[in-house]
Amino acid sequence: MTHARLETHDDPLPQPPIPSETNLRNYLFTPIYRARLFGSSFHARVSDGEWRAGVTLWLKSQDQVPAGSLPNDDLELCRLAELGRDVEAWQTLRAGALRGWFKCADGRLYHPVVTEIVLNQIKSIAAQKQRTHKARMTVLQKRKLPTSATAVAEPATELVTESNRMESNEIQRNEIGASHREEPTASIAATSRTREAAVALPRCWIADALDRNFASRMGLSSAEIAREQTKFAAYWSDGKGGRTRRTAKGWRTTWQNWISKLVERGLSNGQRSSVLGRNGFVELIRTGGIEELARTGRKLGQAS
Repeated sequence: MTHARLETHDDPLPQPPIPSETNLRNYLFTPIYRARLFGSSFHARVSDGEWRAGVTLWLKSQDQVPAGSLPNDDLELCRLAELGRDVEAWQTLRAGALRGWFKCADGRLYHPVVTEIVLNQIKSIAAQKQRTHKARMTVLQKRKLPTSATAVAEPATELVTESNRMESNEIQRNEIGASHREEPTASIAATSRTREAAVALPRCWIADALDRNFASRMGLSSAEIAREQTKFAAYWSDGKGGRTRRTAKGWRTTWQNWISKLVERGLSNGQRSSVLGRNGFVELIRTGGIEELARTGRKLGQAS
């Protein structure tokens, strides 16, 4: 069974206005200029069925190769117009639905408005590729990497094809691989920035110079520091806090919190002699321990 094709005159057929390998299937947006559509003779003259089939073919032509063209075969056109296999119904709509379409030397049908839209899309895609290429080159130059591997063809003459997209993806993979090979120090630096591990407080914990100095500034005597050190280690290793895990910085903050609360309890209960020692309260004021206590309290309050 043969299917009717669009009739043409004996004059030589024009060359296709769109490059033969143009593929826009990955570009899902198709612009429709409503003022041109509703002001066209197509909109004014065709029936509702022809209008629906015609606009459907306009949109379906975007997924053809080349984009913006249609096959010159009634069965294929019938299916593209969402009429299934009802070729008879298609024949009644054919003239109006294909209004403005013309046959070219490659045997396919083209429409001047659809062709204009497709060519504009090709230019827009090429411009976007150019912008992407410039941005990539800028990044590579900042990294001081060789740029010869990223050279691409002029976007103005580059066709939108599947092979072009595959080549672009391959270039990006090569660039990523090159950046990893050329920048070993970056990975080392990233590793060095990993978070410090949280650990339990050892049973044999001893306050270091910074911890003892903090307690001394808060007014504790050496004997009181030794006593609190033992109580602190027992509580956080074998007592209720035995399951706690913190970083070295976290344990230092916990110690400061322990000492600060000890001093606060002593001051609030009027037990300066038992908490701070005989001359501890005077020493606390002289060394600025009161301000240290306030600062520590604010800091711990914010952390909690």
